[in-house]
Amino acid sequence: MADPVPGLCTCFGLSAEDLKRLALERGLTAVGELGDATRAGTGCRTCVPDLENLLETLWKLHPKPASKPATPDTIVRDAIRPFLLKSPWELNLIDVDEATIRIRAVPRGETCRTGEDTLRQFVENRLKEMYRPDAVVVFV
Repeated sequence: MADPVPGLCTCFGLSAEDLKRLALERGLTAVGELGDATRAGTGCRTCVPDLENLLETLWKLHPKPASKPATPDTIVRDAIRPFLLKSPWELNLIDVDEATIRIRAVPRGETCRTGEDTLRQFVENRLKEMYRPDAVVVFV
C-alpha cells in the first residue's frame, strides 16, 4: 500500500512510513516524543495534526513493543544513519568500551568544517540521550 501522506513533515523531509517505522521501533506514542527523535512537527508545525492522527492510528493497530535497552550499534543504525541519508556523511561504529564510543565519519562528497562539527554534536547528543549520559564519543 502506498504511503497515504508522502512527505508528512515537509520541513525535515520525513515520510509517514519513516515516522511509523521509528515510532514502532522506539515505542513513541506522543508527537513530542516523535519531535524529540526526528524534529518532526517542530518546524512550521502544520503537520502536527497529521502526526497526532498517524500515532493514534498506529497504536490502535499495533501493540506497544516492550522496551529493550539501546546499544550504540542500534542507535547508530536506527536513530542516526536514517537522518544522514541525504547528508554528505556516512558513519561507521568502530568500537565501544564502556562509555567510550569510537566512530569514524566518512565523507561521501564535499563537506565543510561547520557540517562536520554539527554532525559530531548530533551524534554525541543522540548517544548521550539514548545510551548513557556519560558517553564519550571519539571520532577517529
